Amino acid sequence: MRRLLGRIWGAGSSTRGARGAARRVAEDPSAQNYLALAQESVQRGEPARVEAVCHEALALHPDHPALKGMLARATRMRLDERARQLQAELAEAPRPALWRELVEIELGAGRFGRAEALAARWQETAPSAQAQAHRARAALHTFRESALPADAQRAWDLAGLAAEESRGDGMAHEVCAELARMVGAHAAERAALARLIEAQPGQPELEARYREALACVGGPASFSAALEAVTRGGVVTPLSSSYSQEREVEAATLAGVRPRLKELLAGSQAAFASFHRGGTALVQGATGPTADRTARGVRDLVRAGRDGARRLGLGPVRGIRVLGAHGDLAVRSSSRTAAAAWGREPLGSRELTELEALVEQEVWS
Repeated sequence: MRRLLGRIWGAGSSTRGARGAARRVAEDPSAQNYLALAQESVQRGEPARVEAVCHEALALHPDHPALKGMLARATRMRLDERARQLQAELAEAPRPALWRELVEIELGAGRFGRAEALAARWQETAPSAQAQAHRARAALHTFRESALPADAQRAWDLAGLAAEESRGDGMAHEVCAELARMVGAHAAERAALARLIEAQPGQPELEARYREALACVGGPASFSAALEAVTRGGVVTPLSSSYSQEREVEAATLAGVRPRLKELLAGSQAAFASFHRGGTALVQGATGPTADRTARGVRDLVRAGRDGARRLGLGPVRGIRVLGAHGDLAVRSSSRTAAAAWGREPLGSRELTELEALVEQEVWS
């Protein structure tokens, strides 16, 4: 154990706090002691060492949410630093590998607009099917966030151009398949999957997806017609996990939410607060049937607001406010989450700010 810690910290780690934290882990490798050790590197601005400590800790405590959250934050810090290095290298000697890595980092960080802008610069400076496919992929993520038809059509057009330039570009066909599935363009999805199987043969998962698409019949004949239909109906199928890089931090996010909900209620006008991700709702201030009924009501309200905004072409819903004789309900939402608070008296800026923070992607325990 001491040799492992020595490799993590290296010869230059000589501060009293770091040595003390390392000794405590050597004596008792508990999750809390590992967190304290990782926090020492956080304070020193050493995300790579935080990652090393968290990886070692998670080998012993694989389901600890706070360790997962700290690892995710450290990884993001390291990747942000790498992105700055890549920007400098591209200014001196641009090449496809650097562009690709930079776009991937921005996509992984959820900065889809920046990723798309970078891919567009890549395409302008060195036109290629690879650059076009990455731009299409970024546009696909943008559509996932905005639900605007223009973003979906742009992603489809870019992926089509990339596929025309290189029929073997699997990313372009994957983007087309995902977009077609989202809007219910079954024929277009089958065509894209067939080309993807041709480009990447021998993958059982792709073949299973193609069989599922074959089972879907009817629907609009083209992608554009399907997109128009779902725009009128206000419903977009959630993006599959093909490109998702957030599954590992979901448990950490939810673990960090409950104490934030308690803090929101403490000393505030709010009598009820909830947090929603997919089919999961965390509730404070109500129990039993009341909590279930209120959580379902908030979920239905957010869903109705999103559907209405899509029909009107307003883009993503960031917030909903309902004021009435029986109280004040405030909701903040993102594409994946929502947070709500209700009180008999009007809610103040503190409650609204906390709701806004809760729906941000980086909710750390």
